[in-house]
Amino acid sequence: MTFSDKLKEARDYSGISQVELAKMLNVHQSAVSHWEKGVRTPDLETINKISHFLGVSVDFLVGTTT
Repeated sequence: MTFSDKLKEARDYSGISQVELAKMLNVHQSAVSHWEKGVRTPDLETINKISHFLGVSVDFLVGTTT
């Protein structure tokens, strides 16, 4: 699974919409959409925040654990 797949899976599992996650991260919803489509990848600081908000590890998101 790619980062984009894992992000979408974790976000869906947590019940948080793209808009809600974008507000938590102080980014535009289109940024979250681009991450989930694999068009772009957030920086490490943002990945750390995403892991906190979604309750998953950074390792899970970047693919070092399953």
